[in-house]
Amino acid sequence: MANVNTELACLGRPFQLGMLYDCRSDSLIPAVTLWDLETLKNNLDVRPQPNTEFNIIASDDIEDKANSLNVTAALKGSFLGGLVQVEGSAKFMNDRKKSEHQARVTLQYSTTTTFEQLTMTHLGRQNVSYPYVFDQGTATHVVTAVLYGAQAFFLFDREVSSSESLQDIQGSMEVSIKIIPKVAIEGDASLKMKEEEKENTQKFSCTFYGDFALPNNPTTFEDAMNVYSTLPQLLGQDGKQAVPVKVWLYPLNQLDSKAAQLVRDISINLVNRAQAVLEQINDVETKCSDMMKDQVSDQCPEIKRKIKKFRAMCVEYKQEFQKALARVLPSIRGGGEEEGKLVDILKNMEESPFRSQSLTQWLDNKNREMSVVRSYLSQMNDIKLVKSRSELDMEILDMNIEYVICFMFTSLHQEDLYLLEMAKHLRSETTENTQLPTSDQNQWIHSVTVSREMRKRARLFLRFHKANKADKNTKFIVASEPDEEHVGASIYLYEGGDLVNRCFKPPAQPQAPSVCGKTHDSVKLRLQALETGSGESIQFWVEYRSSQGEEWTTSNTEVESDFCTITGLSPYQEYDFQYRAACSPPSDTVSVMTLPTSAPEKVSMCQVEGFDVDVSWDRPAQIGHGVTIDQYKLEYRETISGISSPETNTWEKIKTKDNEVLYMLKGLKPSTTYTLRVSAVCGQVESAPSHLASITTDKEPKSRARKPLTGSTLLTSSHAIYKLPLHTQTWQEWRAYKIQLWKPLTHTK
Repeated sequence: MANVNTELACLGRPFQLGMLYDCRSDSLIPAVTLWDLETLKNNLDVRPQPNTEFNIIASDDIEDKANSLNVTAALKGSFLGGLVQVEGSAKFMNDRKKSEHQARVTLQYSTTTTFEQLTMTHLGRQNVSYPYVFDQGTATHVVTAVLYGAQAFFLFDREVSSSESLQDIQGSMEVSIKIIPKVAIEGDASLKMKEEEKENTQKFSCTFYGDFALPNNPTTFEDAMNVYSTLPQLLGQDGKQAVPVKVWLYPLNQLDSKAAQLVRDISINLVNRAQAVLEQINDVETKCSDMMKDQVSDQCPEIKRKIKKFRAMCVEYKQEFQKALARVLPSIRGGGEEEGKLVDILKNMEESPFRSQSLTQWLDNKNREMSVVRSYLSQMNDIKLVKSRSELDMEILDMNIEYVICFMFTSLHQEDLYLLEMAKHLRSETTENTQLPTSDQNQWIHSVTVSREMRKRARLFLRFHKANKADKNTKFIVASEPDEEHVGASIYLYEGGDLVNRCFKPPAQPQAPSVCGKTHDSVKLRLQALETGSGESIQFWVEYRSSQGEEWTTSNTEVESDFCTITGLSPYQEYDFQYRAACSPPSDTVSVMTLPTSAPEKVSMCQVEGFDVDVSWDRPAQIGHGVTIDQYKLEYRETISGISSPETNTWEKIKTKDNEVLYMLKGLKPSTTYTLRVSAVCGQVESAPSHLASITTDKEPKSRARKPLTGSTLLTSSHAIYKLPLHTQTWQEWRAYKIQLWKPLTHTK
């Protein structure tokens, strides 16, 4: 070989001068040597080589970790394949972040003390004490020089909340950690830190990997500062506690051509491709760990089960991939295989279900599924979530509950074809291409139609719950059961412990009622027709309250028609009305003011002078609080055989000047039938009209003065003395006559 010496990082392995090494498998050959111990001691060159430095590592990638330890591409390939078991400080290469919500910054301390090497005169065929080693073929190199020293890695981690920036937190961590190397030089650096920086460092956790024997490993930032300042003393006097950090290897075939040799090394490109595969799977493991810690995974065990299965198969594939590397790398380096063998392994991976694109796509789909579930559960956080079938049975079989309404996720149990392909690939001993499922296959979460239907059902469920959560006979829950017919989610209705409807459609919110009529103590409403999911008409319950009140009163009558009259109200009072189906959300409200009084009562009429008619009535029996009757309105019109005349279809209207309950209609026609009604006028509002009263005028006009004599009795013939009948009508006639003489009335239309 052109360059006969090879530098190699020790990675915590126990190298010694004269030890044999196999570069094909990057393994030490213990208990076998070329020279005896006495010869090694007599041909040793020792010189001091002190050097100390520190480094900040802000990445958790394999590449950056390998560079920090001066690991060559060849050695990195062996590490990736599991051929090299690191020890001491190098163990930090195996420590990966457990979460993507974790900021990590690593402080590296590195020091060297002594350099030892064998003299050149020692490296001769004639000086070999045990020449049979060349014939065994177990080693390719011998250790001819060792650099002693020690390294330490302080891994600082901090959890990052959703409201914080990972990049910003990591940047502030670097600033704080750079203070630590100044501790040994400038003393207590913590005294120079701002209070805010001190507070931030208290959130750091510390993990230590080093070549030093510590009584206790540091776990906090303050511990790390104290330990860092003591590291030089821990090496002992003259660095006696130092360990090998780097060795130089000499090829055995330079001493004897029969010795085994390193035929070729693995190309850097292939090593980097293998590294990318393992880093991808490492990232997948981290993402899966985060997803399994998510609240949604705890709430929906079927989601967690699939993630766990996916992660386990990725870990299994990684182990198989590393085993394949461990088998092929020594063979390629020793000349037994060509690099094409490694190319085939990488190609098989890139065509398998474990290729990067497929793994990423599955994680994206699962994250979307979790986001969908999370969005619905956040709206239903006050509704009990059922996590298992046994728990669901307990809820629906509750003897105290008649109805159970369940918002059921129906596709979380759906068979995952991609997981099936992953399992199939792991079981297969061949490298045939696997037919991967398409991106949309079985992915209900990407369906616009399913999404819209789920949102619609969720709104119905939530409205239904709001309207009926006080009903002790009904329970609301959220659960998950497979149902291929109703993709995404559906509303299940259980009655008496039995499932009676897998797609229950609760009644929707009715439209606001319209007012058809009102009196002083009642309101007539028109209700909009409403149907259930089965198309059957349902009953309504009307609710009302005073506009100043809080509590609703429910009408005792179950309304089956489109109209409803609410009675028993107070005069001149504003009320709010709403209605609902059997268990639907209530409609919007409508406000109505009842009439100020009841209708005038006992309307009577009699013809008096000419064709004039006296009208009298009683005041309304019920008058609203604070209501004053200012006057009355009389309405009349002609009728023929009980039917209104077309010429006089409209009512003639007259208003009295005050609230007297008597009025005279003038100018009526002879032999004509009139219909009349009376209303009370209270400011700007009126009462309902009274019952209709009617009268037919005579053919001949009457005299008011002679009217009272009709039906009277002559008591004596010598004097015109009559006995008048004493009844109400006669008194009203005389009273009306008196009013007519002294208090004329106004006639208005």
